[in-house]
Amino acid sequence: MSYDTEVSKFMAYHLRHDPKAVDTQGWSTISYIIGISKTPITRQQILDVIEHNEKKRFILHQDGERVRARQGHSVPVDVGLQEVVPPATLFHGTASRYVESIYEEGMKSVVPNAHKNAARKPRLHVHLSENEFTARTVGARHGSPVVLVVEARAMYDAGHKFWVSENGVYLTEYVPPGYIQ
Repeated sequence: MSYDTEVSKFMAYHLRHDPKAVDTQGWSTISYIIGISKTPITRQQILDVIEHNEKKRFILHQDGERVRARQGHSVPVDVGLQEVVPPATLFHGTASRYVESIYEEGMKSVVPNAHKNAARKPRLHVHLSENEFTARTVGARHGSPVVLVVEARAMYDAGHKFWVSENGVYLTEYVPPGYIQ
């Protein structure tokens, strides 16, 4: 059994961005995921991806037949996130080419011009991390990484909502420029 990056990417795309693949809570059946793949994948490959994904992006339903992404959706789904009080600071990793616009416009949950870049789908939330290492790793996927510090507790005190997914990713809808260091 091995971790298959291509299967993981395929699952991430359909479980996060394909409204035909998921129900209102973001669940899809494993058999559906297998059925829509243009290349042969097995149930075991999907289970391996769920188990071995280091970021724990996916979760297997207790019925053993359904799977969903924990966060990162561009289609409206209710994955049962609970509102939380965030820590004083959180981190966001991005590529250096985005920093100037982030300082000007803040961090938006919808990626600008997402239709022009199929690899970057609009998201329902901005993703934040409790640690700088994770944020740097995320930022490195998109170019030269920069880690921004977000004054999360101050945002919360000003009325912004935060949620945390089961794998520890903090989510919010928008981070105004004044809360970014």
